[in-house]
Amino acid sequence: MAEIESLLPWIANIHVFQWDLPSVYPLSDGELEWARYLAAIAKAGRPVGTLLEFVKDASVDQFRADAASLLRIIG
Repeated sequence: MAEIESLLPWIANIHVFQWDLPSVYPLSDGELEWARYLAAIAKAGRPVGTLLEFVKDASVDQFRADAASLLRIIG
């Protein structure tokens, strides 16, 4: 969170993913964590883009599930 706050003036886009290298997990595993990150980024008071990256197993179905998780997070 400290890094987000210190970089906030320059954040324009966020790459959203859930991993603990070398493993990639469904975004739903980190929804609470990402909600905190994105709430902190919202303090910038301007639009910040989000995009999904590093989807588990490079699966289209997982991408759709992660997209649904991201929509829940951003409300």
